[in-house]
Amino acid sequence: MAATKKLAKFTVTEAGEGFNLHIEDEGGQVLELSATRDQVDLIVDKLDELLSQDDSADEIDGEEAGDDEADEDEVKDDEIDGKKR
Repeated sequence: MAATKKLAKFTVTEAGEGFNLHIEDEGGQVLELSATRDQVDLIVDKLDELLSQDDSADEIDGEEAGDDEADEDEVKDDEIDGKKR
């Protein structure tokens, strides 16, 4: 089995009924693949599953870590366009 390489760049473009995947490692080697929608769905589902496992590891007693702090992406009730009301 070949040594694991680090991902440097990853792009996906639509190609008719499927997709073209362009995967480049840190050494500049490129892998070009075509994939069907079903194949891409399987990849997305697996990545989502793995990321969800990481999210559940961050949970403490049924609450996510950091729940007591406001989410940076959330707009506070008293702020609109960066101005306090």
